[in-house]
Amino acid sequence: MYDGMGTDTFFFVGASKEPSERGTLVPDETHKTNLLRQYMGEDLLITVPDDKTIADFKWLAVWDVSEQKSYGDVQIPGQFDPPKQQILGAFLQTYHGIKSGDIKVIDAKTLKIPDFVFDGAADAIFWAGIGQVPSSHGLQVPTETGYDKLNRYTGQILTLRLPGETTVLDIDWLCVWDPTYRYS
Repeated sequence: MYDGMGTDTFFFVGASKEPSERGTLVPDETHKTNLLRQYMGEDLLITVPDDKTIADFKWLAVWDVSEQKSYGDVQIPGQFDPPKQQILGAFLQTYHGIKSGDIKVIDAKTLKIPDFVFDGAADAIFWAGIGQVPSSHGLQVPTETGYDKLNRYTGQILTLRLPGETTVLDIDWLCVWDPTYRYS
Protein backbone atom coordinates (compact mmCIF):
# COMPACT_ATOMS: atom_id res chain seq x y z
CA MET A 1 0.00 0.00 0.00
CA TYR A 2 1.04 3.55 -0.66
CA ASP A 3 -1.05 6.55 0.43
CA GLY A 4 -0.09 8.73 -2.55
CA MET A 5 0.91 11.63 -0.30
CA GLY A 6 4.52 11.97 -1.49
CA THR A 7 5.25 15.18 -3.36
CA ASP A 8 7.65 13.79 -5.98
CA THR A 9 7.35 9.99 -5.74
CA PHE A 10 8.11 7.34 -8.37
CA PHE A 11 9.08 3.69 -8.70
CA PHE A 12 12.89 3.37 -8.78
CA VAL A 13 15.26 0.41 -9.17
CA GLY A 14 18.97 0.41 -8.52
CA ALA A 15 22.14 -1.63 -8.38
CA SER A 16 23.63 0.08 -5.33
CA LYS A 17 23.45 -1.57 -1.91
CA GLU A 18 20.53 0.60 -0.74
CA PRO A 19 17.93 2.82 -2.43
CA SER A 20 19.33 6.18 -3.48
CA GLU A 21 19.01 8.98 -6.03
CA ARG A 22 21.35 6.98 -8.29
CA GLY A 23 18.47 4.63 -9.09
CA THR A 24 16.61 4.38 -12.36
CA LEU A 25 13.06 5.64 -12.79
CA VAL A 26 10.58 2.86 -13.64
CA PRO A 27 7.30 3.66 -15.43
CA ASP A 28 4.15 2.84 -13.49
CA GLU A 29 1.60 0.16 -14.41
CA THR A 30 0.25 2.41 -17.21
CA HIS A 31 3.78 2.68 -18.69
CA LYS A 32 3.95 6.37 -17.77
CA THR A 33 6.40 8.22 -15.54
CA ASN A 34 3.75 10.24 -13.71
CA LEU A 35 3.87 10.86 -9.97
CA LEU A 36 2.64 7.78 -8.14
CA ARG A 37 -0.99 7.73 -7.13
CA GLN A 38 -2.49 6.02 -4.10
CA TYR A 39 -2.33 2.20 -4.20
CA MET A 40 -4.53 0.23 -1.81
CA GLY A 41 -3.94 -3.53 -1.98
CA GLU A 42 -3.69 -3.68 -5.78
CA ASP A 43 -1.59 -6.05 -7.82
CA LEU A 44 0.71 -4.12 -10.15
CA LEU A 45 2.74 -5.10 -13.16
CA ILE A 46 5.60 -2.70 -13.86
CA THR A 47 8.38 -3.18 -16.38
CA VAL A 48 12.03 -2.38 -15.74
CA PRO A 49 13.59 -0.18 -18.45
CA ASP A 50 16.30 -0.55 -21.04
CA ASP A 51 16.03 -4.25 -21.88
CA LYS A 52 17.10 -5.21 -18.36
CA THR A 53 15.57 -7.76 -16.03
CA ILE A 54 14.80 -7.42 -12.35
CA ALA A 55 17.87 -9.60 -11.66
CA ASP A 56 20.06 -6.69 -12.88
CA PHE A 57 19.05 -4.69 -9.81
CA LYS A 58 19.44 -4.97 -6.02
CA TRP A 59 16.32 -3.06 -4.95
CA LEU A 60 12.93 -1.70 -6.01
CA ALA A 61 11.64 1.34 -4.14
CA VAL A 62 8.89 3.91 -3.90
CA TRP A 63 11.34 6.82 -4.04
CA ASP A 64 10.65 10.49 -3.33
CA VAL A 65 13.00 12.53 -5.52
CA SER A 66 12.47 15.82 -3.60
CA GLU A 67 12.99 14.31 -0.16
CA GLN A 68 15.70 11.89 -1.37
CA LYS A 69 14.21 9.01 0.60
CA SER A 70 12.51 5.68 0.15
CA TYR A 71 8.94 5.36 1.39
CA GLY A 72 9.25 1.60 1.01
CA ASP A 73 11.59 -0.78 -0.76
CA VAL A 74 12.32 -4.42 -1.34
CA GLN A 75 15.75 -5.99 -1.66
CA ILE A 76 16.21 -8.31 -4.65
CA PRO A 77 18.25 -11.40 -3.73
CA GLY A 78 21.51 -11.86 -5.63
CA GLN A 79 20.48 -15.39 -6.63
CA PHE A 80 17.07 -14.29 -7.90
CA ASP A 81 16.16 -16.20 -11.07
CA PRO A 82 13.24 -14.40 -12.77
CA PRO A 83 10.84 -16.24 -15.07
CA LYS A 84 12.07 -16.55 -18.63
CA GLN A 85 10.22 -15.70 -21.82
CA GLN A 86 8.50 -18.73 -23.31
CA ILE A 87 7.73 -19.53 -26.95
CA LEU A 88 4.23 -20.89 -27.61
CA GLY A 89 4.46 -21.49 -31.35
CA ALA A 90 2.70 -19.72 -34.20
CA PHE A 91 -0.91 -19.29 -35.28
CA LEU A 92 -1.49 -21.88 -37.97
CA GLN A 93 -3.21 -20.69 -41.11
CA THR A 94 -6.86 -21.64 -41.02
CA TYR A 95 -9.52 -19.18 -42.15
CA HIS A 96 -9.04 -15.63 -43.40
CA GLY A 97 -5.30 -16.00 -43.98
CA ILE A 98 -4.46 -16.06 -40.26
CA LYS A 99 -0.82 -16.77 -39.49
CA SER A 100 1.99 -15.42 -37.33
CA GLY A 101 5.50 -15.94 -36.14
CA ASP A 102 6.12 -17.73 -32.85
CA ILE A 103 4.04 -16.18 -30.06
CA LYS A 104 6.12 -15.22 -27.01
CA VAL A 105 5.01 -15.05 -23.40
CA ILE A 106 6.75 -11.88 -22.19
CA ASP A 107 5.45 -11.98 -18.62
CA ALA A 108 2.43 -13.30 -16.71
CA LYS A 109 0.02 -11.00 -18.57
CA THR A 110 1.72 -10.10 -21.86
CA LEU A 111 1.90 -11.96 -25.16
CA LYS A 112 3.84 -10.76 -28.20
CA ILE A 113 2.65 -11.94 -31.62
CA PRO A 114 5.16 -11.20 -34.42
CA ASP A 115 4.29 -11.14 -38.12
CA PHE A 116 0.53 -11.34 -37.52
CA VAL A 117 -1.53 -11.70 -40.71
CA PHE A 118 -5.35 -11.55 -40.90
CA ASP A 119 -7.48 -10.47 -43.85
CA GLY A 120 -9.98 -8.55 -41.67
CA ALA A 121 -12.96 -10.06 -43.50
CA ALA A 122 -14.59 -11.56 -40.37
CA ASP A 123 -15.86 -9.93 -37.19
CA ALA A 124 -13.07 -11.66 -35.29
CA ILE A 125 -11.49 -10.97 -31.91
CA PHE A 126 -8.67 -12.45 -29.85
CA TRP A 127 -10.20 -15.02 -27.49
CA ALA A 128 -8.63 -17.09 -24.70
CA GLY A 129 -9.89 -19.84 -22.46
CA ILE A 130 -9.42 -23.20 -20.81
CA GLY A 131 -9.90 -26.70 -22.17
CA GLN A 132 -8.46 -28.68 -25.04
CA VAL A 133 -9.99 -26.66 -27.89
CA PRO A 134 -11.31 -23.11 -28.35
CA SER A 135 -14.98 -22.71 -27.48
CA SER A 136 -17.54 -20.02 -26.74
CA HIS A 137 -16.56 -20.30 -23.07
CA GLY A 138 -13.67 -17.86 -22.94
CA LEU A 139 -12.80 -14.22 -22.62
CA GLN A 140 -11.92 -11.51 -25.07
CA VAL A 141 -8.32 -10.34 -25.08
CA PRO A 142 -8.04 -6.69 -26.12
CA THR A 143 -5.58 -5.51 -28.75
CA GLU A 144 -3.44 -2.42 -28.25
CA THR A 145 -6.45 -0.34 -29.38
CA GLY A 146 -9.04 -1.96 -27.11
CA TYR A 147 -11.89 -4.42 -27.45
CA ASP A 148 -12.80 -3.68 -31.08
CA LYS A 149 -12.98 -6.34 -33.78
CA LEU A 150 -9.69 -7.10 -35.48
CA ASN A 151 -8.66 -4.99 -38.43
CA ARG A 152 -6.69 -6.23 -41.42
CA TYR A 153 -3.11 -7.08 -40.45
CA THR A 154 -0.26 -7.67 -42.89
CA GLY A 155 2.64 -8.82 -40.75
CA GLN A 156 2.52 -6.44 -37.78
CA ILE A 157 3.89 -7.16 -34.32
CA LEU A 158 1.08 -7.18 -31.74
CA THR A 159 1.43 -7.01 -27.97
CA LEU A 160 -1.60 -8.31 -26.06
CA ARG A 161 -2.25 -7.84 -22.33
CA LEU A 162 -4.58 -10.34 -20.73
CA PRO A 163 -7.50 -8.52 -19.08
CA GLY A 164 -8.29 -8.12 -15.39
CA GLU A 165 -6.72 -10.67 -13.07
CA THR A 166 -6.17 -13.22 -15.86
CA THR A 167 -2.61 -14.48 -16.34
CA VAL A 168 -1.09 -16.97 -18.79
CA LEU A 169 -1.42 -19.58 -16.04
CA ASP A 170 -5.24 -19.20 -16.24
CA ILE A 171 -5.60 -20.04 -19.95
CA ASP A 172 -4.94 -23.09 -22.12
CA TRP A 173 -5.38 -21.51 -25.54
CA LEU A 174 -5.45 -18.25 -27.49
CA CYS A 175 -7.20 -17.97 -30.84
CA VAL A 176 -8.74 -15.60 -33.36
CA TRP A 177 -12.45 -16.16 -32.72
CA ASP A 178 -15.51 -15.22 -34.73
CA PRO A 179 -18.30 -14.74 -32.14
CA THR A 180 -21.00 -14.61 -34.84
CA TYR A 181 -20.23 -18.06 -36.24
CA ARG A 182 -18.53 -19.40 -33.08
CA TYR A 183 -15.38 -20.75 -34.65
CA SER A 184 -11.68 -20.05 -34.57
